[in-house]
Order: sequence, then structure tokens, then C-alpha cells
Amino acid sequence: MLLSTEITILIFALILSFSNFYSRKFSKLFIKHKFQILSFGAGNLIALIFLILLPEILKKSELNIVLFLLLLGFTFFHVLEKFLYQHNHDRKKLYKELKYLHQIGFFVDHFMIGFILSSTLNLDSNFKFFILVPLFLQTISSSFSLEYMDKREKTKFNKMILSSAPFVGALSSISLNVEPHIKSYLFAFIMGMLLYIISRDIIPKKKRGNPFLFLLGVSLITIIWLNIK
Repeated sequence: MLLSTEITILIFALILSFSNFYSRKFSKLFIKHKFQILSFGAGNLIALIFLILLPEILKKSELNIVLFLLLLGFTFFHVLEKFLYQHNHDRKKLYKELKYLHQIGFFVDHFMIGFILSSTLNLDSNFKFFILVPLFLQTISSSFSLEYMDKREKTKFNKMILSSAPFVGALSSISLNVEPHIKSYLFAFIMGMLLYIISRDIIPKKKRGNPFLFLLGVSLITIIWLNIK
């Protein structure tokens, strides 16, 4: 039964990775609705973190340590980005380093999606498969970022590495052979980085986006969470 569940998780994670790889097709189909999808996807992801992923982490670890690691992950990514901006006056070198930083951010985002997938599919609930809907929507919304990176970094190998993130995240969650609380602390740090990425790159800025769709995204996960509870 456990093996069957793990195979199911990896299959779904592989589907998400393929969705990332073929992001060009998604971006062409949905480019007119880019910011609406980003708003809805951001609402999904924020609610997933606070209602599903964070409580799962807290079951196996101490609250104060988890909160500190969340803060540390968020702070680390912000300080790293600011350091690159303020200590690099060579525009070409800055452009290259920021590109790598954003690629790391994309990988972390989708690595965590794979981890979330692994966590939620282990829940004893008939509603667990509904989690796939917001995760898939988040993959589509992030495909705009991957398509932009792909135009700038024209190597299929690079795109394959970035696209593999959901599968790597799910596989890591399944195969990481450490104490449960150590695993939870590691992902708390990564989740802090993810929260920064969401606030910095995913939530549409200023007049862009749709607050109603953001609320709808939050509400969808909240309804699923209430049924799980």
C-alpha cells in the first residue's frame, strides 16, 4: 500500500515536471490571462503553505524552531538578492548572477510543490486529490517565468533541470532518510525562501492581477482544508 502511494506521488510529480518543460505551449495559450492566473495561483500557494504544509511540519517539530527557520529562509533569500544588486556594478555580471538567482528561486518554488504533493497525498482523505488542481494551476502560472528564462538561456539541459524540480521535490520527500524533525526543519527553511519568492515574483504588483481571483484561490484551498479536517 505504501509503495503504491509513493508511485502515485511520483507519477503526479512527473506530470507536473512535464508541464514545466512544455511551458512554451502553456504560455502561448494563457498569456492573455497571465496576471489573473498568477493571482489565483498565488492565493492557492499561500493557503497551501499556511493551512496544509505548515501544520504538517509542526506535527513533527517545535513551533519556535520552525518559525525561526521560516524567518531565516525568507531573510537569506532577500539579503542575497540585495547583496547582488548593491555589490556588483558590472551590469553584465549582475544580469548573469540575478538570472541564476531567479532560476534557483524557480527551482525552490517547484521543489516545494513536489514536497507539498508528497505531503498531501499521504493524508487520509477523499479530498486529497483535489490538491492536484491548485498545484497544476501553480505550475501553469509559473510556466510564464520558465518561458522567459528559456528565451534568455537557450539550452534544453538547463530547462530540463528547472523542469525536474517537482519530481525532485517529491522524490526527496519520499527518500530522505533522516529523523522526521530534521526533515521538517530543512523544509521550514526552504519554505521561508518560498514565501519570499511568492511575495517577490509571483503575486502581481501594483494594478496588475485580480484580488477577487486571489481570494478565490485562498477560498478553494480553505474549503479543501475544512473537508480534510
